[in-house]
Amino acid sequence: MSNLQTAKRAIEAELDHARQGLTYYQSRVEALEAAIGQLEDVEGAIASQPRSARPGRQKHASTKTTGAKAAKGPGRPQKRAEADLPATGMEFWPTVIGSDPMAASEVLAAAVKSLGITPTREQEKRLAQRQANALSILTRKGVVSSSGSGRSRRYFR
Repeated sequence: MSNLQTAKRAIEAELDHARQGLTYYQSRVEALEAAIGQLEDVEGAIASQPRSARPGRQKHASTKTTGAKAAKGPGRPQKRAEADLPATGMEFWPTVIGSDPMAASEVLAAAVKSLGITPTREQEKRLAQRQANALSILTRKGVVSSSGSGRSRRYFR
């Protein structure tokens, strides 16, 4: 008889699990239907606007004049930290690095000083990301040399 009781409890547990799954998927269906409804409302609002008032893609020429890269998709706003940070192309970083070996943190401090800004945490993070990418590419191309590895790596021209 104990085998029958065990089987009954296993079936009841499976039934409870299925009911929980059903409840979960019902709530997901409701949430997805609500999302579709919101998208249809936005789509209807955009369609009712005159064509000249509709948001469009940012033109390439205008991004060159602001010095910022284009957003990574239509309608995606630029972050404030990116918009306020001056352009730092590949030609900028070799001017910051001197003939004396410098750690990455020293290069970043020299870049901030060269730009003449007091960056926020977000701007400093963005600048450090730009620096890491630029130093990697410049080292590979041979424009900048490096010695050491990891945090003890030093960059120089």
